[in-house]
Amino acid sequence: MSAYQIRGTLLRLPTRLFFCLSILLSISLSLHTQADAAHQHSVSAAPYLQRAGTEGTLGGAYIGTIAISEPASLGVMDLAVDLSAVEEGGLSGTIDSTRTQAFPGSPVLSGSITSATDAITPTFSISGTFGSVTAGRTISRTVTLEGDVLDQGDTLRGIYSERIEGFTRKPLNVQGAFLLVRPASPTAEGK
Repeated sequence: MSAYQIRGTLLRLPTRLFFCLSILLSISLSLHTQADAAHQHSVSAAPYLQRAGTEGTLGGAYIGTIAISEPASLGVMDLAVDLSAVEEGGLSGTIDSTRTQAFPGSPVLSGSITSATDAITPTFSISGTFGSVTAGRTISRTVTLEGDVLDQGDTLRGIYSERIEGFTRKPLNVQGAFLLVRPASPTAEGK
């Protein structure tokens, strides 16, 4: 490869990165507008002041952030989920679209959790597929959260991945890290 070809390749990289960023920004702005119209900023903090799960179990409201690192470092976005353990090691939940505007319509999630034995940290995997219409195109999004259950179920940490289909000819894969915590109620802290 000649120096001219290398230079041409390097000059096209920012264009490709800009294209990916503009797609994600377009989707985010469209979803933000849809969420605003649906909720009119009538979000109450009350559900997040009460601890839905009991200590040592996975369940209840979790809030935190996702740091997007691929296809490029795209910054941090809020994430709020409500999870509950179901029979046979199953896990179900929803993304709270009133606190997470990038996911309108409170997408439903399902997955599983492993038990902790001896020194092994419990892990979980939960995912959901949902759709929307953006710029006249039907978009399908599959979100997956996989990670560790820490601090007796009060902290969830792991890898966030998302596959966006329908906006471009090829699916767009997004990945990053997430950290979610279950807020303690004032009574849990002795107040």
